Amino acid sequence: MDCRWLMETTIPILLLKQEFSSWTIESCNTAFSSLIHLDPTQISGKSIDDVASYGEHLSWVKRYNDKELALIHIEDAWYEIEILKNENRVAFIHHNLTSQVEVDNNNKQLQTRLNQIQRIASIGDWEHNFLTGEEFWSDEVYRIMGFRDKTIQPNVDTFMRFVHPDDLEKVEHAHKAADSGSSYEVEYRIITIDGHTKWIITKGKVDMDTKGVPTRIYGTMQDITERKRLEKRIEQAFTVAEDAFQSKSQFLAMISHEVRTPINGILGMSQLLKNTFVDDEQTEYIEDIMFSADALLNIIEDILEMSKMESNMLVADSEEFDLHLLMRNIVRMYQLKKLDKPVRFIHRIDPKIPQYVWGDATKIQQILVNILGNAIKFTEEGRVVLTARVIEDTINQSKIVFEIEDTGIGISESQQKEIFAQFNQGDPDIQKKYGGSGLGLAISKNYAELMDGYIFVDSEVGSGTKFTFTLTLEKSKALEVDKNVSVLYSKMKAMHVRVLVVEDDEINRNYFSGILQNRCGFKVDFADDLNSVISALEHNKYQFIIMDSHLKDDSGIFITKTIRESMKFDGLALPIIAVTADVRDETRTALLNAGVSYFIEKPVEESVFMEIIHQILDMSAVRKRSKTRIGYRYIKSDRLGLKRLEIGKDSFESTLIATVHNSQEKISKILAAAAPLNILVLSHEIDEIDDIISSFGSDDICESLELIKSALLNDDTAGMEVIITDFMDEYQCFVDELQDFINDSAIEA
Repeated sequence: MDCRWLMETTIPILLLKQEFSSWTIESCNTAFSSLIHLDPTQISGKSIDDVASYGEHLSWVKRYNDKELALIHIEDAWYEIEILKNENRVAFIHHNLTSQVEVDNNNKQLQTRLNQIQRIASIGDWEHNFLTGEEFWSDEVYRIMGFRDKTIQPNVDTFMRFVHPDDLEKVEHAHKAADSGSSYEVEYRIITIDGHTKWIITKGKVDMDTKGVPTRIYGTMQDITERKRLEKRIEQAFTVAEDAFQSKSQFLAMISHEVRTPINGILGMSQLLKNTFVDDEQTEYIEDIMFSADALLNIIEDILEMSKMESNMLVADSEEFDLHLLMRNIVRMYQLKKLDKPVRFIHRIDPKIPQYVWGDATKIQQILVNILGNAIKFTEEGRVVLTARVIEDTINQSKIVFEIEDTGIGISESQQKEIFAQFNQGDPDIQKKYGGSGLGLAISKNYAELMDGYIFVDSEVGSGTKFTFTLTLEKSKALEVDKNVSVLYSKMKAMHVRVLVVEDDEINRNYFSGILQNRCGFKVDFADDLNSVISALEHNKYQFIIMDSHLKDDSGIFITKTIRESMKFDGLALPIIAVTADVRDETRTALLNAGVSYFIEKPVEESVFMEIIHQILDMSAVRKRSKTRIGYRYIKSDRLGLKRLEIGKDSFESTLIATVHNSQEKISKILAAAAPLNILVLSHEIDEIDDIISSFGSDDICESLELIKSALLNDDTAGMEVIITDFMDEYQCFVDELQDFINDSAIEA
């Protein structure tokens, strides 16, 4: 074998020759001598073992005794050994495969790592090539299906034999979707090779060629059996918990009812007993009973509320409400509260606070009441101040801060950290002295966070406490319109309006009854033909008539014409509102000629309907007409004459003069109390005016006064400023008539 040409290359070459029964090194090229770091002359004629003995680092040289050598690692490099043989020579040609071996090793490591990850996650991967028909399943796919080794070839038909019969249709449907190029995801069961049932989720993705033909589909298979078992256990646990919760809710409802009933009895009977002839000592005992019963009732309320919180049943409602009214109610509650200690309640409400907002009015009020109640309870003397102000304002939202500051006992720094915890009142001595459940602040904090607000406390022992509650509320514009509607309804309820509705359809009757009677507070009579209309008009006085233009027996046009010819109302034409589904011009002309005052098209829109009623019952129009009439409207001269006889001429005249003289001051006080609304001042001034009007006034002005008193009594204060302004106009007319009466009396004298 002639290897001289090889010796000239840069490929390491080692040449051995056989002498007798052993092999010795005949020669090597420079590239090989560089590998072993020895000169060719040093190894020529020596055996492999002799060369290896030069140092421990050459121990690998002994491998050349293996004439089947294929791959050898020399220092940091890998060499593939090509062996050329003849009768008495062997040439070892070293091809450097280091980079390829490293890539192969990396691939093996990656594959090993991928297999390990798939095993941990119970996720295998698979692929089907539509062009070649080749199929691939990863090791984890085999393992999921129960195979210990790859004893079967990957095949769709083979796999389908393992699908649970009840899920076979579902899987086939997914495969059909894949055939059309759609990706899919499907959950199903398989029965493994060893008979176990497993839940599987398979995801597949399709590759398409430029013509839209699927070329391959590949995806993952995951064993979700354990997840399904966990879901079932959670579902069972949830069912058990829900049953337990229902039992708990029923128990709490029963306890609430059973405890409230006797407590309400205690409070009610105590109040009745207090109103009998009892001495001061007994009164004190009764008040102690009532206080204790009320405290127990509050504790029950708090416990029930905390139960809802623990069950995650609490939600924050979002509805439109009047924030000004809410604040006025809270202020009035504590203004009227009688305290047996020298504590002043002060309120400072920012007029920039929006009136109508979206939010949970009940929870906001409860937070403020809880904190105010604590402030008053823990303050022996000094003051409790409620402040509400806007700190950020945009077109749509206002960020409002509510501050409750007191001069009470204060809270230590360590107790402040636990003050919002359930059943916590800080110092046990405080709980013993002041009582309470210790739930109010915990409830308040939960409420605040539920509405995306927050509460914090700043306090010092002996120097008082300040709670700050901050909340962002969305402004509402819709209720600005409702304000006027509320005012309108309030006015109409106090006017004692009687309406005749000429209608023979029961559904329409129910509609008009709901609007006119239930909402407006009118007295409503119904008629369905000419005879019943005439009878109603003969026996009653109506402010207006609603007439359906199409009746079964008589024409609405005919009835209207008959009314116009025979009936009048207070010197003015009785207003008639025609309700018609016939919007033709000729019908409208015929109704106008018959004497109809207003038209409403069917279906009736409430806003249009109320606008017409508002025009008919316009208070300002009534006052203008009254000034053109002869005599008095707002005072009763005969009643004044009787009063003069009753109390004497001098006393009577001085009373009238004082009333007239003080009228402007009285009007100013009432208007000032109305904007912003001050319930206490307004109630006091209205009571004083009521005494005067009761003695001298007519029914006309008494009706307007009753409207205000009713609104105050029922907390129906929406639009109060407008109602009061209207009444003040009438009251000024009343005072003017009193002055006229005084002047007339002087002339007569």
